[in-house]
Amino acid sequence: METIELYALEIHRQRNITKAARALKITQPALSSALLSLENRLGFVLFDRKTSPLATTPEGDAYFSYLFRKQQLEQKMQAEIEAIRRESGPRLAVGAPSIYLSAYVLPCVGELLKRFPEARIRMAEGTVPFLAEKLIRGELDVIISTTDKLSDQFRLYPLASETVYLCSAAEIPLRADGLPDFASLSDSVFIMLGEAQPLQIRVNRFLQAIDFRPRRIMEVDQVRDALKLCGMGCGLCFAASSALRDLGDPLALRTVKMPDAFFKRFLYLAALPDADLDPVRAEFIQILKKHGGNEHEKAD
Repeated sequence: METIELYALEIHRQRNITKAARALKITQPALSSALLSLENRLGFVLFDRKTSPLATTPEGDAYFSYLFRKQQLEQKMQAEIEAIRRESGPRLAVGAPSIYLSAYVLPCVGELLKRFPEARIRMAEGTVPFLAEKLIRGELDVIISTTDKLSDQFRLYPLASETVYLCSAAEIPLRADGLPDFASLSDSVFIMLGEAQPLQIRVNRFLQAIDFRPRRIMEVDQVRDALKLCGMGCGLCFAASSALRDLGDPLALRTVKMPDAFFKRFLYLAALPDADLDPVRAEFIQILKKHGGNEHEKAD
């Protein structure tokens, strides 16, 4: 089911938007906005806002009757899929944003197959919201999430912490405190990502805090491209430890760790709380956690 449908079901169960928001661990305005968006999409109102507790409208009664049937059908489908999986041998479906699929998942698949050579593995990549929807629908067993702000529909397992580095093919001048001397880099080319990308948002906040504005900027869409250009001596770039690990050592980049206060963030594994962690899934989670814990500071 879609997240917005699950939100509606929680409001129906609680008969109160504030209580439903608290149960879903989101803000009341966010839940109210989601409900309004759903009603606009449907073309009718689900609840009579004048009643307390909330009463459903006649159209709402018909809609929730449909949602309950849909929920039952999806649960039945998931049960049938689980039965097929048990009969056809060990299987694993894992999803992650592209860079994390490459940096974390792929290196762990070989180790898993040594223990479960008959395992059938499927991998998917995409944004965290996109993958979370697939997880809810039973299409994935576990995903890598860059946030712990998922709803309580998910069980989270700490995976690794990410740090960010300033990278260059040449030596990076340093201040006495070990941070890059940006004053000496004022004429350098900085290879940046698009303004809306999470890493670039953090970079912009940091540069604003130190009152530094690059004079020469080259913009790319992917961190991989920024690192390749950086390795060719085209400029400096900011990259997270996962991107550096994915890149490997061929470019022999010089790196300086940036302040954790601006850049450090955590990665998580997410699964459904009521999902049966069969031996393959449980082992893969342990392999990923070991890989993340042992490797996340490799770029140092």
